[in-house]
Amino acid sequence: MSAPPKIVAWRPVLAVVLPVVAVILLASSLLDLWPGEGHLVIVDGVAENLDSGPLAWAELALTVMLWLVGLVAGAWTAVRGVGPVEALGQGVKHLPWFVTGLITAGGATFLAMWAPFVVAPGPIGLVLSVSILLAAVFLTARLLISGVDRAVGGSGRDVTWGETALFLLGGILGPALFAWGAGFIPYVGTALSMTVALTLQAVLAARPHTREEAHGTRARIWPGAALIAFAVAVSAGLVVVNPSGAPQVRTHDRGPATATAVVWPAGQHPVIVTSPGVWYCDDDLCRSFTNVNGGPPTTDGYSRVVIAADGTVVKARLSGGPDKGGPFVHYARCTRDGCREAWLPVRASAKEKLSPMVEAEVAGASAPDGSLWFFVAAPVEGGQYGRYRFSLIRCADVACSKPQRHQVGVTDRTPEDGYQNGTRASLTVGADGRPAATFWVGHSLYRYGCEPVTCASPKHTADVAPPEPDSLNATTVVGSTTYEATAVPAPAPGFHLTIGESRKYWRQMVSRCVDGDCVSSPMDAYEGDVRRPLLAVAEDGRVLVVREDRVVLLEKPLG
Repeated sequence: MSAPPKIVAWRPVLAVVLPVVAVILLASSLLDLWPGEGHLVIVDGVAENLDSGPLAWAELALTVMLWLVGLVAGAWTAVRGVGPVEALGQGVKHLPWFVTGLITAGGATFLAMWAPFVVAPGPIGLVLSVSILLAAVFLTARLLISGVDRAVGGSGRDVTWGETALFLLGGILGPALFAWGAGFIPYVGTALSMTVALTLQAVLAARPHTREEAHGTRARIWPGAALIAFAVAVSAGLVVVNPSGAPQVRTHDRGPATATAVVWPAGQHPVIVTSPGVWYCDDDLCRSFTNVNGGPPTTDGYSRVVIAADGTVVKARLSGGPDKGGPFVHYARCTRDGCREAWLPVRASAKEKLSPMVEAEVAGASAPDGSLWFFVAAPVEGGQYGRYRFSLIRCADVACSKPQRHQVGVTDRTPEDGYQNGTRASLTVGADGRPAATFWVGHSLYRYGCEPVTCASPKHTADVAPPEPDSLNATTVVGSTTYEATAVPAPAPGFHLTIGESRKYWRQMVSRCVDGDCVSSPMDAYEGDVRRPLLAVAEDGRVLVVREDRVVLLEKPLG
């Protein structure tokens, strides 16, 4: 009866594995940066190739070959007691045989997985293909252990299923644990994960052959550790230096689920309005914030929200019916200190009659002097389809005990024009205190304005309405410059294998246009359905995109 295997010394194996992992990390970083300007984006300190394809396959092939060299070399030094240089030489010597075997196994697996979809398309074919893939992974791992077994021990013993399972777990659980603990540090988590996984697999592969103590000197791991540190420093340094001039993006995954508006006031951090409240961000990426609640919830089609240049938020929506003296403008003025809400009757008196055929619409905004303005489109009788009566109402304070009402125009309603009711009215107040209101009806955009405070000399113009904005895009205008955020289809990141229906991947893009001259920049990528973005631009031209799953910041201005 043979003696049980001894515990494999980990230091000699680690002395071999560390240089291999260092080379993998350096090679992967160089390949990531290889495409150059226009083909890269740096997201959270890690370079992403926008055209993953041939380079992804090249990086995978190189990683697999170096991994095989490290696996054989690690097992060789554990069994034979030789130094890292000789062990790595043996790993390179045996590489062609392992590569040939893996290519053969990969080709056979592909054919075996493709066949079920031809014979039994649909769910049954998918289940069969997944089963074949799992079986192929298990068999390939068993053949790999057998190959290492023959290379380092020369024996023809049968590899047990338990050894195969441990070998696979060593390559999965080890990196998972270290990635969880150190993955938030770019490149360090990757280096630790690969080192642990490759060391565990080499030790497990060598264990059956260590019944006698291997002869050799005590291994020194500091040269390999120095190489790892060098590889991490170079990889991170290349991203910091950014020789290709790639766009740099920072993200975090705690974006608001119900964001409805965002503005980046000059000299401040962004302000994000959510359905129940307002986030006053404490940093540019809004990792921390002051959340204030109050006033009507902001919901598309039912309420309007305007963020002033100083970050003051005014929320407004209509509530109540004429039988109770309504409708009323339910509004709130929010600052970092909190929200104050109140109600204002749309009608000056019960004698004013409103048409029941369509809902009134309202928008509110804050003025530099602290007053509030409201733009109300009230439906009244008249014309073939009814009419809108437009009023600008000024409140000296939030309580609005003495509203100053100014009728600024009347226009006919049109047949259904496809524009969403509840979103036709908008209002801004300039730095000089002048209110500027717009209302979309038919194919026209009506504009109304007047003097500050008194609303003297009301003005009215009409323009051809632009196309209704795409709800999946976001646009903001800063002076003569237009910024737009949109999502475009993107390839799956890195190497991937698709079984059944392909997953959808998207790349967030932002563009900046001045007089028809546009530049664009990629941002982060995500999978699944397209998510609606919100867009804000800082005073210096940096761009913030807010989605329900993430907040994304473009570090440098466009253009």
